[in-house]
Amino acid sequence: MSTSRLLNVLILLLATAAGCGGKPSVSGPQNAEEFKSLTTLYYAIARNGERPKDAADFKQRIQGPLAPMAEKLKVIDAEGLFTSKRDGKPLVIVYGAPPASAGPQEVVIHEQDGVDGKRLVGFATGNVEEVDQARFDQLTPKK
Repeated sequence: MSTSRLLNVLILLLATAAGCGGKPSVSGPQNAEEFKSLTTLYYAIARNGERPKDAADFKQRIQGPLAPMAEKLKVIDAEGLFTSKRDGKPLVIVYGAPPASAGPQEVVIHEQDGVDGKRLVGFATGNVEEVDQARFDQLTPKK
């Protein structure tokens, strides 16, 4: 299967999966599209069992091998993806090897503060949710 076709299939699957299970991938917050795009790009790397090493590696992949996918996701400014449009702060992104306890509910990207007591979180599966502080604390236990 060609890379372009594979990217189209992946995007279609992610969009379809987001509509299944009775719960949308994001509960409708404004300015969440870029966050969803970044989470999808992260998942495109992580589904192969690896993760970006650091921000520079992630950005290089977005502008390199993932450029066709980024274009389909309508990413215009790869650098801008790394800052929340809602709280104006850099996003917290998990880099490097996953911990042994990593699973599908592992948060790999999240806003520092979010807005109105809620923040966006991106999961290892590529799904995105807007959660309150109590749910965030459950998803990101202190080490």
